[in-house]
Amino acid sequence: MSAHITRLSIAFLICWGGCQDAKDKVQAVVDSPAARAAIEIGKALNDAVERDTSIEPIYEPLDDQAAIDETDAAIKDMARVEVIDGLTIGMEDMARTDTQKHETRSGFLVLWRQGSHRVGFVYRTSRTIDLAQLANDAPRLISLARRAAGAE
Repeated sequence: MSAHITRLSIAFLICWGGCQDAKDKVQAVVDSPAARAAIEIGKALNDAVERDTSIEPIYEPLDDQAAIDETDAAIKDMARVEVIDGLTIGMEDMARTDTQKHETRSGFLVLWRQGSHRVGFVYRTSRTIDLAQLANDAPRLISLARRAAGAE
């Protein structure tokens, strides 16, 4: 959540509250070092995450029986396969972590043959967390949290 949206939400609550005493209390919380630190830490953590979604249509000619057999074999090898009214659906998930990033990808493949064509679509989502960026920001974020808690 961005700091701007958070401030707007809190401003709305202040205006909606009606009671000056309640407004003053909420404003004191919003202006506190803890709230400012939480917003900054949340922004840094959110900035380290990249999300992407794509949908890719498939419409390819199958030139010969070998291409048809190769398509069928690839679908069969996927982690989960469902056949519904002749529509073959293959699904695959994967996750990967290394020292620089944690990456989660999901893909759902829907394929069927219509005459001499392979038809379907691939729905893909991915989320990557930049571990190197988080490690780089950690000292600053820890310091912010400690100051906000009065530990520094």
